[in-house]
Amino acid sequence: MKYKNLFFSAFLGSAFVTCSTASAHIGYSGRDFGTLVANNSTIVRGNQTVSSSFGWADATDTDWGDSHRGRFYRFTLTSISTVVISAQRDNSGTAANGIESNFLPAISLFKGLGHLTPFQGSHDSAVLSVASRGSGTEGSFRALEDWSIGNDPTYNPPNPLFPDDPLSGGILYAADLRFFEYVGHIADGTSANFGSVPGILGDGSADGYVTGTFVDLAPGDYSIFVGGASYGRQVVELGPTFPTYGVDVSVRAIPEPGVIGLIALSLGALALRQRNRKG
Repeated sequence: MKYKNLFFSAFLGSAFVTCSTASAHIGYSGRDFGTLVANNSTIVRGNQTVSSSFGWADATDTDWGDSHRGRFYRFTLTSISTVVISAQRDNSGTAANGIESNFLPAISLFKGLGHLTPFQGSHDSAVLSVASRGSGTEGSFRALEDWSIGNDPTYNPPNPLFPDDPLSGGILYAADLRFFEYVGHIADGTSANFGSVPGILGDGSADGYVTGTFVDLAPGDYSIFVGGASYGRQVVELGPTFPTYGVDVSVRAIPEPGVIGLIALSLGALALRQRNRKG
């Protein structure tokens, strides 16, 4: 497994669809941090929910995971940068209905983006997605490895007289794969909650807060996946309707730190965690 760039601190299918089917696919609406600039203020995206408390942890095993069981965020870098990413549970949102203490967040960072147009959304059950992964997998998402996911071929806009007939007009957006290059991860807690898969980095304290610092990131577009780090809860949260958990995610680009700066950063993250726990 690759753990480059992480400093630990404290889917060709024959089916054609219309744009109405994209609502449950990978998207970044309300979760785009924009272009990060070093030393600018921390950017927070709150009032978001995650479906299930196990989605991230479940994607660490050999049958992969379902990308619907977490949330995707994005940011862009125009120069080599160090980025601090934090996630904290928050049950104050109206869409959150799970028991707050059941949600322990985890973060995976990838270079790359899913399809950005709403009628072209990437999703696990697209024909190309299924064809591009092994049999018996639960989905396309992998929390600790490179992965890919595809879309369905889509005509847009459809002919208004025959909206359900993809051959009646519009521009064909062909199916293709989007690739995510694994950068690193960090999980809240210990193997007691995220499981015994070798190589998982936990912060040692299952307190609903986790932060990681990703060093020397190259310019480009990045996706953050935030999901639940409680592997065993998949036998409790059986679906098809899953509880939702509130989460606040923040990012900040910082100057490239030296050794002393890394130590100070670690201590600062620890102090922030303690302050959030008290609050």
